[in-house]
Amino acid sequence: MVTPGMAYSTVPLWNTGGEIKAGTSMSTPHAAGLVALLLSALEAEGRTATATQLEQALRVTARHLSGATETDEGYGMPQIEAAYRWLQAGHAASRFIVRAVPASLAQGARPGAGPPVEVARSDARPSAAYRRFGLGWPGDTVQAFLVTRVPDAGSRTGAAGPATYRLSSDAPWLEPAHATVTLDAAGTARIEVRYDRTRLARPGRYVGSVSAVPAGDSAAGPAFRMVNEIIVPDSGTWGTASVPGRTLPGGQAWRYYVNVPVGASDLSVRAVVPDTTARASLALFEPSGRPSPLREARPRDDRRRPAALGGG
Repeated sequence: MVTPGMAYSTVPLWNTGGEIKAGTSMSTPHAAGLVALLLSALEAEGRTATATQLEQALRVTARHLSGATETDEGYGMPQIEAAYRWLQAGHAASRFIVRAVPASLAQGARPGAGPPVEVARSDARPSAAYRRFGLGWPGDTVQAFLVTRVPDAGSRTGAAGPATYRLSSDAPWLEPAHATVTLDAAGTARIEVRYDRTRLARPGRYVGSVSAVPAGDSAAGPAFRMVNEIIVPDSGTWGTASVPGRTLPGGQAWRYYVNVPVGASDLSVRAVVPDTTARASLALFEPSGRPSPLREARPRDDRRRPAALGGG
């Protein structure tokens, strides 16, 4: 989830100018305060709730922020009153461990025949499906997830909550292989989702989730989600990559993904800021998500000229 991460505070003289603080040290107390409010309200009514119920109440009632995806904001921004109403309704809540089965090269597929496919370590257990270079071979359209229900504290069995869930997707390029899933006696299930390759042709970042809602209580909201993120880089054979102009509102970011042409050594970007008091920044990242070492070819304060960046 996301909570406000900025606060204004008094500071010692040596920190003058740093009165505005930002980070998890500010957002975490806010989230803890939400839990305290819920516990206080329940106690006033002579009721109790488990940690799992409190967590689920805040998650399923959170509001998505405009322009943000699941990997940006998680479940979204908490709504304290809606979470309280969820607890009042007495919905069942369970903890789940969701693991994406790492993608690998299909048997007989020839490396280099399509976009690169990273074969994950055998011990890797990602909580979401992430494809850095789009889909691989032609048949690479199925992603599997392993879901396990975690027993409640003090319980020796996995029997807690409903066993059958309805599955639905929030993205047109993503769909579950089956409409429902039933956990086995151990509280586990293998769930497959399918990608529509025809809807993943344009370069960009695609994020979608398949949600599992209790079959007997749709008002409870998703018990767990299977998140998928696919990066489709621009893989043209050009020597110069040209991106058309794009206007961004203040405070927002735009990502562009590209396979760097062989022999390329520079990147030129033109950013025009109409308001002279505003700033625009550019960051270059490697496929792993690590910031790339850059050498800027001109001063940062010249905002209306192309920025030439060279990296290793």
